[in-house]
Amino acid sequence: MSEEKHIKSETGEVLKYAEGKPSYSVLPYDALEQVIKVFEYGAGKYGRPFTYRAGIPFSRLFESAMRHLVYWYYWHEDYDPETNCYHLAHAAANCLMLLTYLDKAKMDDRPEEI
Repeated sequence: MSEEKHIKSETGEVLKYAEGKPSYSVLPYDALEQVIKVFEYGAGKYGRPFTYRAGIPFSRLFESAMRHLVYWYYWHEDYDPETNCYHLAHAAANCLMLLTYLDKAKMDDRPEEI
């Protein structure tokens, strides 16, 4: 864990720095809210705790992310008709789940190197 540094500003105010800690203030919360809506939809459809925690093969998540990106990019369709959530939010949700599974080899069904 990182050590916090305290420095005084020109006005004498004590400033606190948290080096090495995640800086949540850099996140685009308006966009994250759209991704949360996708996860909420999934929790309603598949139940809580949302089944992604049990594991979904990489191939299914990759294919789903790509479908949403294709609908958004090539067909100029912003919203998924089933969920009324942004296609980009669906793609981001799929990528977040892939990041969650990186250390779970049993979900890694990627093809061998080409």
